[in-house]
Amino acid sequence: MAKRIILYSLVGLTIAAIFLFAASTNYLKKPIFHDDNVPLHISRINRLVDKGDWTGAQKELILLEKAWKKVQQRVQFTGEEDDIKKISESLLKLKLMLEIKDFPGAKEELATIEFGWHDIGN
Repeated sequence: MAKRIILYSLVGLTIAAIFLFAASTNYLKKPIFHDDNVPLHISRINRLVDKGDWTGAQKELILLEKAWKKVQQRVQFTGEEDDIKKISESLLKLKLMLEIKDFPGAKEELATIEFGWHDIGN
C-alpha cells in the first residue's frame, strides 16, 4: 500500500514538473539582470534608428546580441524553435541594415524581432 502511494505521488509530481517546465518560458525570457533586457535594447535601437544615429544603433545592437544570447540559453528548451531561429536570423539582417543605413529595412527587422520576442512563450 505504501509503495503504491509513493508510486502515484512520483507520477503526479513528474507530470506537475513537466507542466511547470513547459509553462515557464514567459518567466525565463524576463530580464534577470540589466544586461539581458531584450525589449529595452530593441526600443533603444528603434529610437536611435528614428534619429538617424546609425553608429549608436550599431553599438546598441552589440548589447542586444549579448542579451539575446543569455536569454536564448534560458528559453531554448521551452520556447518554439522557429521563434528563436527567427529572432537570431533577424538580428543578423538588422546588423547588415544598420551597416548600410537602410531605414525601412532596419525598421522591418526590428519589428520582426519584436514580434518574435512576443511570440516566445505564447
